Amino acid sequence: MNALTRLVAASVAVLVVALLVATQVVSQEKPPAQQPGKPDQMAEMMTKWQELNAKGPEHKHFEAMVGTWDTMSRMWMAPGTEPTISKGTAIFRLMLDGRYIEQVYKCDMFGAPFEGRGIEGYDRFKKKYVSIWMDNMSTGMFVTYGTLDAAGKVFTYYGKADDPMTGEKDKLVKSVAREITDDKVVFEMFGNLPDGTEFKSMEITYTRRK
Repeated sequence: MNALTRLVAASVAVLVVALLVATQVVSQEKPPAQQPGKPDQMAEMMTKWQELNAKGPEHKHFEAMVGTWDTMSRMWMAPGTEPTISKGTAIFRLMLDGRYIEQVYKCDMFGAPFEGRGIEGYDRFKKKYVSIWMDNMSTGMFVTYGTLDAAGKVFTYYGKADDPMTGEKDKLVKSVAREITDDKVVFEMFGNLPDGTEFKSMEITYTRRK
């Protein structure tokens, strides 16, 4: 265990002890035998904490995306309409010892500079991938949770988003990222029309820059 790990473990232990002491004060009517905080319980809690917060094999998928990518995006305002097309770039880098990956995305959208940032990770407690997105054309953060298929090639995320243009809140949104080759990834976003029909509103093709 390195110095940083020991420091974090010690800090967590102090918080756990403080919580347990507070619990004992509130629930003094419990017999001593039922009180939490025994050494074996503490050790078990610390072991579980370390297991859930260590990197797992799921985090290896992030490493393949590191680098600079050229992008081609298509956006549809409604079914059957011509898409708005724009070119851009995306830079991916690992964060916090490889637990997360950050995307910095830039392009021109509707004649204006667009910049977005996304952070993805894998929550070992929830057993789900997590994505957070924010950009310079909104004031909200978009959070989705997803899974990876058995072949390790397709991520499928679901989340809820607000639509300021219509006033709708918490609309169900699906996004799918498909690894076509090591150097090509296609990202698609889907929403639902009023009749419940699924509608693809956006597609971004990422091509690794050589």
